[in-house]
Amino acid sequence: MKHLLYYGLIGIVMLSSSSFWGCTKRPVYRTNPTPFPDRQEVPAPPPQVEETPPPVVLPEPEPPVRPTVEEPPVLTETPPPPPPQPEPPSANILEDFENMAEWSFRRYPDPVSGSVESYTLEVHDGMASGRLNYNFTNLPYGEIGAAYMAANKIIPLDAEELSLWVYGNGSNHWLRIRFIDAKGIKYVADFARRVDWLNQWKKCTISINEITSFDDSQKNLRPQLPLTTEFIYLVCEKEGKRDQGYLLFDNFMTR
Repeated sequence: MKHLLYYGLIGIVMLSSSSFWGCTKRPVYRTNPTPFPDRQEVPAPPPQVEETPPPVVLPEPEPPVRPTVEEPPVLTETPPPPPPQPEPPSANILEDFENMAEWSFRRYPDPVSGSVESYTLEVHDGMASGRLNYNFTNLPYGEIGAAYMAANKIIPLDAEELSLWVYGNGSNHWLRIRFIDAKGIKYVADFARRVDWLNQWKKCTISINEITSFDDSQKNLRPQLPLTTEFIYLVCEKEGKRDQGYLLFDNFMTR
């Protein structure tokens, strides 16, 4: 009896619930639900793309820094002058200037001064050379002056030429030699019309045929042998350099 009452009540409740409000509820399936008007739809975030990191490039190792070693400066040395060549046996040395006792200084005119001496710091051969010191600084322009190194040396009769080694100073003065022949007539010759070489030895040569009379009016006169030297001399011409200096001489020879 109790069981009947129980099931009866359940049936009444089910009937009343399905007919409530006079309709039967059916499920509604929404395929495109409408969003609420007061809500703003938030867009979905973009898909994350996994980026491949770039390859790691390691820098090239720098070469080791080597200390800079300074090269020593290249010194350019002036080669020494060649040794003097010995004179051939046929040469006859009249004066080697190892001893200057026979030589003396003369001048013309008085404003010129100077001296002669033996010199050992620069030689061409042997232990000494002859040095002629001169000073033309007080010689007036327009006048001729000369510094003389005097000695008497007899020239052999068979001599064909004379030679003298001269250490030049670049002064451009006129270097000459004067002789006296057997009749006492004076003759001259030029060792160098211009001493234009500087700080070096030069062999100056004179042919016997180049010797001329000191007197311009007798230029064609030939000397009467033997010849004897009077002096070797340096001439400062009228417009020449008014300077002071010296020349060196070595091995005055004939051949």
